[in-house]
Amino acid sequence: MMRLFEAILSTNFIGINVYDIRIPFSDRKSAQFIQAPVMGTSESDRANKTVNHIFSQIPKGISVEYIILSFESDRDLSIAEYSELSTVVESSVTDDAEVFYNLRYVDRADFCWMGIIYAA
Repeated sequence: MMRLFEAILSTNFIGINVYDIRIPFSDRKSAQFIQAPVMGTSESDRANKTVNHIFSQIPKGISVEYIILSFESDRDLSIAEYSELSTVVESSVTDDAEVFYNLRYVDRADFCWMGIIYAA
């Protein structure tokens, strides 16, 4: 699991200290990874479908305390799409949860992918 964190954090796009993430996750055995690609839907629905698909896979009734979210798309998200994404994420975690976002543009037509690592 720590190798996966380091691979995600090795990009130049994240401006946080790796220890801010390594320490909360290192003592938890329940860290999980979920990913989902969504292709073939309209651009306006892609981000919403992806985030809802990912978060529907988290078991109900657990308290999610830490999330690293990586989102890749063939275009930048609009402010409204980012707001929808963060609303779903924030409603799925505890009030004092730590959430780290990584949004990235990729040069692949009709592509949208999201992966999260979470600990409860």
